[in-house]
Amino acid sequence: MSTAAETSDTLGPVEHRPVDASILDWIAQWEACIRARDYRAARPLFREDVLGFGTHSRIACGLDELEKQQWRQVWPGIDDFRFELAELRVSVSPDGQLACAMLPWTSIGHSEDGAPFRRPGRATLLLASEAGDWKGFHTHFSLNPGTAPHTFAPPTR
Repeated sequence: MSTAAETSDTLGPVEHRPVDASILDWIAQWEACIRARDYRAARPLFREDVLGFGTHSRIACGLDELEKQQWRQVWPGIDDFRFELAELRVSVSPDGQLACAMLPWTSIGHSEDGAPFRRPGRATLLLASEAGDWKGFHTHFSLNPGTAPHTFAPPTR
């Protein structure tokens, strides 16, 4: 990752610096919540006014909607969710209060008859620093082109 700043006509300089350990920690915490299907533990990682959309939800406004329309529609039907941290890219605002992270992810989905299939995608995460802690205020998940759009909980779960 470059440490040079790029100029944006609307935001001023955008810093590209090594990823802060606190952002890596936030991503690792969220990954653990997704893998465990632990909605309760995931909620404190986000602002109440989070905005999001993804592989299932067209648009979700607020944490309750994001959980209901996206997380609870996807997490029960996937296994082995992992963010691919080696491909993580992060831009942080000059004041260090906002971060935009993008990275691919992988998971195993299940067809309606329970057969597993690879389910890769990518995510954009917008984070705001609140009293030294990162909080998600926007998420966007999308499947890689050609990936089956639906996944079902396997019959053995």
